[in-house]
Amino acid sequence: MVPVRDATGEVVAAMSVSVPSSRMNDDKRRDVLGVLRGCADRLPDRLGHQPAAQTVTGRR
Repeated sequence: MVPVRDATGEVVAAMSVSVPSSRMNDDKRRDVLGVLRGCADRLPDRLGHQPAAQTVTGRR
């Protein structure tokens, strides 16, 4: 299971994959986790997340 975080870093969802154990080995598990983590990292942007605007002082 891989956490999906919002713009503040709070976990708001999770992603997982179900596969029969007979078709999964350690190498495949690492590959699948890498893909899931990449997707979870990109998901907020793909859903239209807009970063908070910065003020003149550079703070949010």
